[in-house]
Amino acid sequence: MSYSMSDLLQLMVSEGAADLHIRTGIPPAIRVHGTLHKVEGPPLTPDDTEDLMRSISSEDNIQQVRENGGADFAFAFGEAARFRVSVFKERGDFAMVLRQIPNTLLTMEQIGIPPSVKELLYKPRGLVLVTLLHHLASFVE
Repeated sequence: MSYSMSDLLQLMVSEGAADLHIRTGIPPAIRVHGTLHKVEGPPLTPDDTEDLMRSISSEDNIQQVRENGGADFAFAFGEAARFRVSVFKERGDFAMVLRQIPNTLLTMEQIGIPPSVKELLYKPRGLVLVTLLHHLASFVE
């Protein structure tokens, strides 16, 4: 295998990548600022993807993939980062997507919550109802 999971995760941390995509037939890819960038190197073989998957997955997770077609779990890369991992079968081969979980909490401004919503948190009484009507309408169409 030409890639190690440790090297790929270290690359994610150093580049500030949000995601790592691993699938057979192409090199691994990281998402930085919304754009996927292929890692320099050869395409992954089915054995490569399985070896990378096994390097961070428990036997229970692997059994879940075999029985249910997928497994989701968390993985800590030492003290450097934590990841949400999704392992699944794609055209009969293992594939994975790892999402880096930020180590620090973001402020409301950083995640785009408007000041008017922040003001609601300081009201002495009341019920705040959050709906997704706009998003639900797009699913119905």
